[in-house]
Amino acid sequence: ARIAGETWGSGRCDLALAGELFRIEGLSELQLSGLIERYGTRLQEPSEQANVSATLQMFRAPASDFLPIDTRGWEYWVDLRWSENGFSLSGMRVMARVDGDRAGIWTCVEEPAELSGVVENVLRPLLAARLLAGGGLLVHSAAVDGYLFAGRSGAGKSTIARLGLEAGLPVLSDDLNALVREGERFSIAPLPFTGDLEAHEVSNAPAPLRAVLGLEKGDLEKGDREEVQPLTLAETVSLLVRCGPYVNQDPLRRPLP
Repeated sequence: ARIAGETWGSGRCDLALAGELFRIEGLSELQLSGLIERYGTRLQEPSEQANVSATLQMFRAPASDFLPIDTRGWEYWVDLRWSENGFSLSGMRVMARVDGDRAGIWTCVEEPAELSGVVENVLRPLLAARLLAGGGLLVHSAAVDGYLFAGRSGAGKSTIARLGLEAGLPVLSDDLNALVREGERFSIAPLPFTGDLEAHEVSNAPAPLRAVLGLEKGDLEKGDREEVQPLTLAETVSLLVRCGPYVNQDPLRRPLP
């Protein structure tokens, strides 16, 4: 009902994502060290002069508040309920509420290996909403040398990213990429949200958007060959809508251009 509770500790940090700065507070020493290891140079020392987009507070929740779930054999997806100013979220060992520029995350997780997933389950839809409000988009895609390869799970995003790495090209992510509007043009902002790639394999440098390509999985048993076909503007828009997660579930933001 409200953003309050017992925090894990006094640790805090600022995380830079796609031109946005997110402050995370109420961390234990172990949680903070885990985020430092996970995000590296994306983390900054909190400053009173910093232009913070949203502040996320970490609260304790007993493990008994969550049901144990066996996720083998199915894809995990959090439950979202959108509001005018943000959303409420529930998932595995995480509950969260976002109201404008303030958010609360309740969890029983302190272990660094799992904590980053808990935090990112909140950051992803929060970033998606903020990008959309600014004329950008969070896209399920692989970004290679300024080319955005959009596609659903299994379409070949990680494969095309690996091919790019083998060719010596800069790869930003093989899972989620941020399109950021810059006047009449767009750039691809690097994000730490990857699929099969490790952090050391991806580039941290933004790239001007050169083209949007759609990945469609063929059937090799039927003799399908690799081929390239042109995309119309309508097909490209449809592709980006299909590959824009989170905000497409939100009836309050669908009318946004």
